[in-house]
Amino acid sequence: MTFRQKNYLLTLLHSLPKTNRNESIDSEMKHFGLSDSELMTELTNIESAFNNGIGNLNLSQFSNLLTHVQQNRVNPVYIGKRLEFYEVSKDFHENIVHFFQEHVQADEPIDSRVLDAEFRGVQVASRDNFNDIINQGWTGDWELNPDNIDPRKVQVASMNEDG
Repeated sequence: MTFRQKNYLLTLLHSLPKTNRNESIDSEMKHFGLSDSELMTELTNIESAFNNGIGNLNLSQFSNLLTHVQQNRVNPVYIGKRLEFYEVSKDFHENIVHFFQEHVQADEPIDSRVLDAEFRGVQVASRDNFNDIINQGWTGDWELNPDNIDPRKVQVASMNEDG
């Protein structure tokens, strides 16, 4: 699993009520094309990373730190001071700072001139407007969507300057 996928799952976990977490995470992880053993291992790793990191922040604290990091980049000293103010145990500070560092990296656009060697799924290029593709979830040039491929991932590159 890539760090982008892990970061996505950790952020998703934080936004879900406790009662829906297992079902939602299982559902999302099935789209990553992992084997059953990889799925179980990664699920354990995600739960551990969450419980030993951002799971110790309430929704408001998490949102405040996330907004600060998105606007000002990661400043471990600032995050540490905020965590002390939030009375989060020092045992979790390093993991929380690491999450926000990976979050900033995951938000950076992928250079389209470089192939993603870790991508597993179908990669296609389209002249459709990329905004239309995002809104509908697929492009009309072909009958291909995540439901009819395995692993269930489609990566689309727009070949338009405006898309």
